[in-house]
Amino acid sequence: MITVLDRLAALEIADELGQVFAAAFGAPGYDDERADSARFAGEQLPTHADRDDFRLVAARVGGNVVGFAYGFTGQLGQWWPDRVAAAIGPELTAEWIGGHFEVVELAVLPGAQGRGVGTALMEELMRDLPHRRALLTTYVDDRPAPRLYRRLGWQVLVPDLGWGSALYGLDRGVRVDRAPGKVWPMTSERIYVGSYTSQDGGGDGIALGPLDGIGMVATVADPSFLVRSADGRFLYATNEEQDGKVSAFAIQPDGGLELLNQQPTGGAHPCHLDIDPSGRYLLSANYTSGSVAVHPIGADGSLGESAYFVQRSGTGPNADRQEGPHAHQVAFDPAGAYVFDVDLGSDTVYSSTLADDGSLQEVDRLRIHPGAGPRHLVFHPTAGAAYVINELDSTLTVCSYADGKLQIVQTASTRPADSPGENFPAELLISADGRFLYGSNRGDNTIAVFAIAADGLSVELAQTIGSGGDWPRHLAFSNDGTQVYAANERSDQIATFTIAADGRLTQTDDTVSWPKPVCILPA
Repeated sequence: MITVLDRLAALEIADELGQVFAAAFGAPGYDDERADSARFAGEQLPTHADRDDFRLVAARVGGNVVGFAYGFTGQLGQWWPDRVAAAIGPELTAEWIGGHFEVVELAVLPGAQGRGVGTALMEELMRDLPHRRALLTTYVDDRPAPRLYRRLGWQVLVPDLGWGSALYGLDRGVRVDRAPGKVWPMTSERIYVGSYTSQDGGGDGIALGPLDGIGMVATVADPSFLVRSADGRFLYATNEEQDGKVSAFAIQPDGGLELLNQQPTGGAHPCHLDIDPSGRYLLSANYTSGSVAVHPIGADGSLGESAYFVQRSGTGPNADRQEGPHAHQVAFDPAGAYVFDVDLGSDTVYSSTLADDGSLQEVDRLRIHPGAGPRHLVFHPTAGAAYVINELDSTLTVCSYADGKLQIVQTASTRPADSPGENFPAELLISADGRFLYGSNRGDNTIAVFAIAADGLSVELAQTIGSGGDWPRHLAFSNDGTQVYAANERSDQIATFTIAADGRLTQTDDTVSWPKPVCILPA
């Protein structure tokens, strides 16, 4: 839930905001010298709260603040505008500085990053402001925050002000054409692509490039799922083999990958992984053996020997697919307080906390209806809700969520009524603003688009559209959030779709061929 706070309301929770500030900017990869909660709560916020048009928005999950953003009207004569004016010269100063809205901070807890909280905060902060122009400074390198601002329409005014910050501006009198049905040209964005290598006609490992120029960057066995560290320095991949492994790579300046090391997962066919919000552990799900492994991450990005391993148990009514446990995903909630592993074989979603030593302490279990075959879940970025896509009966389970516990409130189909033939859903995405879900249907070979209610607790199937190929195993958003990639495993095709304002998809002409694509990670 996002709330707008005035000066008094913001100062009442200054200490809590300071803790979020310190956690966000003191995280690995940031280590900002400003990350002092006491200074923020006692000096910075009170000073800024006295400025004209002060506005602060806060995101809460389970009653706790997980992120905030604030700003006010900037004028020459204030310290920051004067410093920027001295760096950019009189022409840009006259155009941009003075009477602008100055975005001072956007801070999100590490565990809530990458889940749309920052986007929701910025959209609410800027909503209905009277200012035409807005300014902010951010990192000069390509981190999540600069990518978020560009996705929201901010432009780079000065790439480097001279002290390691870039100046971004937003002219609210300039509107970007996002009309429904508009087909955008092929993106120049680069993507990492993981492929199955053991299948007939399979690839050789991990590739990188824009859609019209993908090439190999790492030869490795069956890299079926990829994740990147929060600081963008390292990439981790599952090696989905009988003797499962996880691989660690250092990302080179040109995007190339240098193998650091590999570690066994202790199970068979690991198919999913995630990094804990602190950046200390990599968690992986072993599908065939139904287990979860936890590996420590070293300062150099390499992986240590397994610190913890848990073997799940149980069966389901589908004799062919649920003869035993089959762990299919590990994921953290928006606050990073709880970790969930999804077991297709036993129709169970396990909720745990991750201890400092890497061990998982179980908190709760959600039983999905028998034979559902839960595969992946996603959380609403701000509402207390989560969504589970079920592989074996083509359903989507909607849950309320609080304090590590899920409760089912709705079950919906991922396909239109009376759809013929077998179908096996795979991936599930949620838009950064929490308004839409995107699920892939293998068999129907479609992408299902769901509209989400304002409270997050119900959905409605709004569209199904062909996936651009056969067997869409994976979906991914582009970095700017305007497109969806679909990895069609069996037809060796990567398709691209634009996203309209109403959430609906339109396929572009940018489909490209690549052997057995099963995971896409925008670079």
